[in-house]
Amino acid sequence: MIETLRELTLTSRHTLHSTTFEVSVEGQSAPVARLHKDHVFTSVHALSVLTGPGLDVLEGWVTPRWAADANKTRLGTVDHTESRVVGGEQWTFEQNGLPALTGRPVGATRARYSGPLNLAPMKRTMDMLFTYRVRFRGPGSEGFEFARLTGTRHPRYSLLLHDERVSTLLALSAVYYYDRVLDDDPRKGLMNAFKSFRPGS
Repeated sequence: MIETLRELTLTSRHTLHSTTFEVSVEGQSAPVARLHKDHVFTSVHALSVLTGPGLDVLEGWVTPRWAADANKTRLGTVDHTESRVVGGEQWTFEQNGLPALTGRPVGATRARYSGPLNLAPMKRTMDMLFTYRVRFRGPGSEGFEFARLTGTRHPRYSLLLHDERVSTLLALSAVYYYDRVLDDDPRKGLMNAFKSFRPGS
């Protein structure tokens, strides 16, 4: 089950007709889960979360703003705010039954997003060259963290849950928010441009 996964890696693959994240864990060569929708990444459709030996067991749904279990019961919400002022980036993670968690860049990412570089217009492009990492914490909870790993071929992410109460599905929403809204992968920019100029778009 997806909620038993505490440390995982996601590799995203985007086309004009589909969005997919392959989920892997250390020690297993085959994906243990797949997030997928038959739509371009900018569409409003939710990603279905599939597990099982054939990756055909529906576990839930993930969007950049919320996640739901297989019964479509919403688990909570994710939000992100960013301003041009120094130190202006903050994430909010609100899961039913848990205190709200606040996410902030950590490590080298903190230096890029809390100093003068936070004002740079192309700072998101640096996330492909230097790992972007954010840690979520709250009252009585060590929360979780995710990172956009270095590389430009296919965006890759790590997710590590420190609090066993945190929903993996909802934590995946935070990863998907970054990929959908913030990631500056140039191929996604080309897809957006192509979609905008297609007849009837």
